[in-house]
Amino acid sequence: MSPTFGLPCPTTIFTFGLLLGAEGEGRTRLLPIPLAWSLVGTAGAMTLGVTEDYALIVTGLLSTALIISRNRKLLSPSYSG
Repeated sequence: MSPTFGLPCPTTIFTFGLLLGAEGEGRTRLLPIPLAWSLVGTAGAMTLGVTEDYALIVTGLLSTALIISRNRKLLSPSYSG
């Protein structure tokens, strides 16, 4: 058995980057998809012993926090952006 190269780690991290750069509310609706992949990918990395892919869960959680905080900032009444 060998891991599938290109998925899920690099593609998921790239998707988080695109969502961080995106505008509008669509990014929050799409956020669960790469977040779920980061959880699945981390579980696979633990099973296969690929310690380099542990960055996937860190990226997933950090990106999710940044996107949610950015949305809250944009939706706050005091934002003059």
